[in-house]
Amino acid sequence: MTTEEELQSPVLGVIKIIAASIGIMFTAGITVGFLKAHAEHGGGPLSISALAVLAGLAILFLALTYWIIKAVRRLIKVDGPVSQRQLKAKQMLWFSAAAGVVIAVLLVAPGISGNDDGNVLNAAMPVWLVIILLLFWVVIMPLISWKWHRSIDEHERESYRDGAFWAGFFLI
Repeated sequence: MTTEEELQSPVLGVIKIIAASIGIMFTAGITVGFLKAHAEHGGGPLSISALAVLAGLAILFLALTYWIIKAVRRLIKVDGPVSQRQLKAKQMLWFSAAAGVVIAVLLVAPGISGNDDGNVLNAAMPVWLVIILLLFWVVIMPLISWKWHRSIDEHERESYRDGAFWAGFFLI
């Protein structure tokens, strides 16, 4: 195995994705801590140095996100044309990821709840948010699951069935 082949190894790609994901979580934590400390010390407009720190954190976040996308594209690189089934599966995956991001932002965005923390997770959820999340869970998620299962083959379906069985077994 040459050095170039080692760099293209799927295991190394997964390690890069995990490392970048951890880096994104740390970057988000630093950003939240920085803004929380700013708010606790009187808030007000941010200074030029504070804006520079936030810009650096944003650049780091975007660089890590780009690194993840690049590693994922290398992992799923296909020689030749992509089948319709694979294309649908990728579209469903990206749609599910986007929906997860929207839900996460709704749950932690300040100002949605009426509490002082500004975080829905630290207080009772507003009724409108509960209704949106409930509709998503009851209407959208079954549609996503149904379309996903229509786009996979019998081997993948069997794998997901086994995975659901073991997940249910360990959950209960």
